[in-house]
Amino acid sequence: SWRWIFWINLPIVLVGLSVVMALWRDPPVKAERTKIDKTGLILGLLGLTALVFGLMEGSGYGWRSPVIAGSLLFGLTGLIAFNYYEARHPGPLIDTTLFRNPAFTASLLNFMVTQVSKFVVAVFLPLYLQNKLGFSPFYAGLGIVIAVLPFPVLSVLAGSAADKYGSRPPVLWGLTATAIATAAIGAVLSLNTYLFLVPALLVWGLTMPYAMIPNTRVAMNTVPLDKQGEVSGVIMTIRLLGGTIGVTLGSVLLSLGIGYTAIFFAAAAMLLAAFAFSLPFFDRKTS
Repeated sequence: SWRWIFWINLPIVLVGLSVVMALWRDPPVKAERTKIDKTGLILGLLGLTALVFGLMEGSGYGWRSPVIAGSLLFGLTGLIAFNYYEARHPGPLIDTTLFRNPAFTASLLNFMVTQVSKFVVAVFLPLYLQNKLGFSPFYAGLGIVIAVLPFPVLSVLAGSAADKYGSRPPVLWGLTATAIATAAIGAVLSLNTYLFLVPALLVWGLTMPYAMIPNTRVAMNTVPLDKQGEVSGVIMTIRLLGGTIGVTLGSVLLSLGIGYTAIFFAAAAMLLAAFAFSLPFFDRKTS
């Protein structure tokens, strides 16, 4: 059954873990042993867990369900409490003052919306291919491969472009082009022909790396060196939250009977909103 897909991760992770343990050698670092902010960890974990549960299960329980309303309220309250506590803790789990830098905040927003677009393509396009065009699960998965094939090569080229021109041009161009490609995918769905999807998917796959890869550089350049490990964790959390929002967005629109096209248009609008927010804050210094 489809549940076996989750077991695919296990051997991949074990191989990766073996390679890292065998080859990774960190240089010796003299650092003071610090205490883990356990209270902040618990507040953040509870807040995020409740928020993600509410978003993911809203369509199942119903958005007016007390379970979902309570979960979302508890999650938001927990995250507010987390922010309040961390801002006053001498050794916080996350330095909340980093979010006062608009370029850093903009880069996190970009990570979130690119993940929304990725999950919309990865989750709802195969559903469309199966439910509307009659593809089998295997061929539905094969049908979106063209969107991810460019990633390995284009990721390297996007990094090179950032080295040569700074991160600002490729990120802003990538957000715009990916938004157009995402909207184009939504626009051709009404034609109910896979052939028309191919160019839009290819453009999406060619432009998404430019929105994502140099954006990491922006985030890292806006924080001190001793905070970059912490920021890496924040980026991963934001990306996972973006994926959750993408799945929630699509599920809500489908449950309302609005259709697949609206899902891709909404994702494209979020990408353009991130572009507009980033435009004044990405400069040569941060990129």
